[in-house]
Parts: sequence; structure tokens; C-alpha cells
Amino acid sequence: TALKTSYSNQIYNISTNIQTELSDVIDELGKITGKRNQICYLPQKQGDIDHSCLDNLKAQEFLQWQPVYDLHDGLISLLEASRA
Repeated sequence: TALKTSYSNQIYNISTNIQTELSDVIDELGKITGKRNQICYLPQKQGDIDHSCLDNLKAQEFLQWQPVYDLHDGLISLLEASRA
């Protein structure tokens, strides 16, 4: 496994390499749970990050890791695990 390699004391981004808006995550959670959430947008604060997308190339190269979940399936898995 990844923890048993010589690369174990490194930092790796574990992601899909797909930029996802927070509003998309909230919408997808609403579809999965059947609950609709109203998003309240507030003015941006100094230091807020406009856009962010993790690059998982290092994990792919050194750990031979690949994402197996898309957003929908990952959220379902997370919700199921939190209910267990």
C-alpha cells in the first residue's frame, strides 16, 4: 500500500482533478438527500480564495493512485459511512 512505500512521508493531493464549486456540492447533496438548501451568498472577505483545484499528479505518479469516485458517488459513500 501507499503507506508502506518510501514515499510515505510526503504530502499528496487526493482529488479528482476537477474544480467543483461549493454550490455544486450543496446541490448534489440536496439531490441525494431529497433536502433543498438555500444558499446565502455573503460578500467576499479579504483573503478568500476565488478558485481552487487540487492536482493529484504526484499521487498518481508515486503511489499509482487513481480516483475511483465522482462527486455523486463520493458523497453517497460519505453519507453512508457517516450513518454507520
